[in-house]
Amino acid sequence: MREQRNFKREIRFKDVHKIIVIALEGAEGKAEDRYFEGIQGLLNKRTTDQPFKVYIHSIPNKDDLSAPSHIFENLNKFNKKDLDLNFKEDRSFLLVDYDRHLPNIIKHDIEKKCKNGDIKLIICRPCFELWLLLHFEDVSSLDENTKKLLFTNSKAPAQGKLINNRLTKACGSANKSNLNFDNYNDHILQAIENTLKLDNSDNVIPDCLSARVDKILNEVGIQHAK
Repeated sequence: MREQRNFKREIRFKDVHKIIVIALEGAEGKAEDRYFEGIQGLLNKRTTDQPFKVYIHSIPNKDDLSAPSHIFENLNKFNKKDLDLNFKEDRSFLLVDYDRHLPNIIKHDIEKKCKNGDIKLIICRPCFELWLLLHFEDVSSLDENTKKLLFTNSKAPAQGKLINNRLTKACGSANKSNLNFDNYNDHILQAIENTLKLDNSDNVIPDCLSARVDKILNEVGIQHAK
């Protein structure tokens, strides 16, 4: 098991109502890992004086093996009891990008394996950075041509990928290794609202712009008012 994170030591409790285990496409310290570390920080503050305590444990990819088949195996091999926490409920998620990995998802029948293993498969189409962008932009309100470009996440000559460009303009950086959660923590409910405008279906493999990370946040009690 990889070295436990500092934020786990900061929880200062052993009894947990629920643990959320998320296997990530991104490596340790990259955008996804840093984002959920930030979410755990919010939970730590919220649960210090409340009985409902949640712990998020992320499993980043190892050795740059980011294909969903490898991420699934990382999650499948993980023993929740190794966390040394007393917990009543647990949920498992597999979070991957569509843009590079759809062939691997299909070839290795990841959707069926997740269903059989009671794992929630979340595929961001085209990528996790769309979820980050939704903290700042209502993408559903953009013109159809722009949405088509975001859908393919086209890379303009000498400009980089469109989603990263828009994210950089919104918060100053799209650097996977330097995500500053402070840029996002005041916009989480907005991100949930914006993502549901894009896709509120339960399609595991989305056929539109989609970043249903809200499903993970719902499990930790972060929900947009309906």
